[in-house]
Amino acid sequence: AEEDGPPPRLAIVPFRREALAMLGVRGSPDSIATIESALRPLGAIERHLVTQSTPRARARAWPLGALTPGVCLITSFRRKPGLDHAAFVREWHEHHTPLALETHPLAGYVRNAVDQTHGAPSPAWHGIVLESFASPEDLLHPLRFFGGGASALRGMWRVATHVPRFLDLRTLENHLVRERVLLERA
Repeated sequence: AEEDGPPPRLAIVPFRREALAMLGVRGSPDSIATIESALRPLGAIERHLVTQSTPRARARAWPLGALTPGVCLITSFRRKPGLDHAAFVREWHEHHTPLALETHPLAGYVRNAVDQTHGAPSPAWHGIVLESFASPEDLLHPLRFFGGGASALRGMWRVATHVPRFLDLRTLENHLVRERVLLERA
């Protein structure tokens, strides 16, 4: 969201101030290595092999290459210490995802369970989520972010009490970004 200025300093979601670019690539290891080599002069690169799932797909109604309307939240995280991988994934996929889809005004939701990481600090991320919002206000206005109206306080409580069950809250990194779709998914 740097084109729109830095993220707000005071927000319900604690945003990182550093710039972030994320590129999703599918292809052979050779083609991915070629892209990575081309991008390396731009700065530090972390490469994550992920298992991706899309609980809520966002239908594209804008031209390829144009900025996606609205904003996106990229959240990277590690699982709660002492929680094994299977329990982490079960809590994230079976409990938190339905809660997020019910509570937040999400236009799109993409989960990336990290299988392997190269070039990242240790320990690596366990999950990276891309949440799309039709308008900046859907993310930045606390009441709208948690369902609006009388249900917002209940939504805040439900999310606040669930997240510590499976995430290491000290590791959360939230980035306010804009999306640009360059190619259709195959």
